[in-house]
Amino acid sequence: MLIPGHYLGGRYRLVRPLGAGGMSAVWEAEHINTGRAVAVKIVSADLARQPEAIARFNREARSAAQIRSPYVVQIFDHDVDQDLGPFLAMELLEGETLGQLLQREGTIAPWRIARILTHIASALTKAHDHGIVHRDVKPDNIFLVQVEHGDEMAKLLDFGVAKGPAGNLAQTMEGVLIGTATHMSPEQALGKSVDYRTDIWALGVLAFEALVGRLPFAEESLAAQLMAICIGTIPVPSSMNAAVPAGFDEWFARAVHRDPEERFQSAEELAGSLVDLCDTAARSLRVPPNPVPKLCLYFVSDGDVTVGPVDGPLLLKGFDAGRVPEGTRVWTEGWPRWRPAAEVADELRLEFGCGHDTLEVPIALLREEPGLEALAGRSMFPPMAPAIQYSRGPSVPVFYLTDGTTTVGPVRSSKLRRGVDAGEVAADTLVWRDGWSEWRSLQSALEGIVELGPEDLEDVVEGHGLEAIGPRSMLPPAAPVPVLEPACYVVDGDLTVGPIPLTGLREALADGLLPASALVWREGTGAWRTVGELRIELNVSLSHAVASPGKVVALGPVSILPPAAPPRLR
Repeated sequence: MLIPGHYLGGRYRLVRPLGAGGMSAVWEAEHINTGRAVAVKIVSADLARQPEAIARFNREARSAAQIRSPYVVQIFDHDVDQDLGPFLAMELLEGETLGQLLQREGTIAPWRIARILTHIASALTKAHDHGIVHRDVKPDNIFLVQVEHGDEMAKLLDFGVAKGPAGNLAQTMEGVLIGTATHMSPEQALGKSVDYRTDIWALGVLAFEALVGRLPFAEESLAAQLMAICIGTIPVPSSMNAAVPAGFDEWFARAVHRDPEERFQSAEELAGSLVDLCDTAARSLRVPPNPVPKLCLYFVSDGDVTVGPVDGPLLLKGFDAGRVPEGTRVWTEGWPRWRPAAEVADELRLEFGCGHDTLEVPIALLREEPGLEALAGRSMFPPMAPAIQYSRGPSVPVFYLTDGTTTVGPVRSSKLRRGVDAGEVAADTLVWRDGWSEWRSLQSALEGIVELGPEDLEDVVEGHGLEAIGPRSMLPPAAPVPVLEPACYVVDGDLTVGPIPLTGLREALADGLLPASALVWREGTGAWRTVGELRIELNVSLSHAVASPGKVVALGPVSILPPAAPPRLR
């Protein structure tokens, strides 16, 4: 049960509930080390055991993390709490959704919806450039934030049903309806494969809804709704609300043309065309390509530790307090390279006035930790950032490691070797670095790492297993999907052992370490196997040695049956 004061993931303290739905609950929380207020999204207990719900949750985290835009809600963290299950930590937004605004006011001014669509189009353009289709653009997934001088910024939320390129995000089978029926394109409503132009359709429906005051296709039943979208008459906006801008009828007809080839061919083209229909105030609000937010957030890295995001004034305080070691590099969105810290510090002094004494950021905001971690908590290496180039040689190679459950990185070669020597990295762990076309076995990855001298060895960080050598991370967007061996579980009486790699199970069979009374289940299969059936299936010859009952505990960790396992044989 979620209650204020509960600790999530060992680092977030729940403060107050913000909202809840069928899939998840959203709470305001505080990072216990930095004091930063964040919003945490926690999968509901009923769905925490359903693989598809978890897949959707992970998809949301990975999609949003790839799209570095001020108009997409920023994901800070993605982890699994031992008691409460998977959660996301994201920026805490103050404001309301476009859906709440429309429910209260009915319609909004043309210049305002033009600005909102311009922001969302910028976010979608970044997504489409990465091969990501949102598939659920609707008022409830657009959040309106009040920023400086009374301005309004729109942010796109919820990438839980996003479709991505093959090998990146999960794909959806044809014939399966994904999204919200009222804003589906015809190809989406028919369960066909969709591309970025399904989001173009949804933007057209959204503009109609905001300017006319009702949905263009609104039926009582789902079947009638889908029929209206696919074969019904395309409504004429001005016949329902004469106050729509001149030319909006033609704009809407093109935005929701049933042939995707006849629609606007990019989100930015659609938004720019709508701005041209609106008044002079709207035209002045057109956002230039690749807009830069007024408040830059920086990431700081020494090649081993990456911290961030850090705002400019606090970063400058860190420079002046000696918390940023020489050789450190700094990066923010839009920069083509990581820049030397001293160079960035000089620019920040010019940007923020006469000197650091005039900044309204107290040095007390710096944390107690030495070095970079005084600025902010450890961060993922930003997915869209380039490799760090040091003047002393080529880019520093950094590795990501995964065992199928936990992914850590970036990890430098010295720390990877140190973790292996300390026994913290299992033999079946997969390793990847930028430039590799596939994940490699641990042994193959180590072959490319030269022997280290004593000066290169570093202490293993606190923790066990992979988390002893690096921070938890999401899979980098450029990395292929790791192909891991299916895990196996063994039951003998009341004792369950697993997960066990398939190679380990095969060796146990060959060595006669499985009692004849044991039952075995392998992920991806629909039934338990007896030891005899497994030998035939895996083509393992019989050993003369036969283990006695109760000895399965030597094969792997004692565990409980995973939720996906079928009922055991009796």
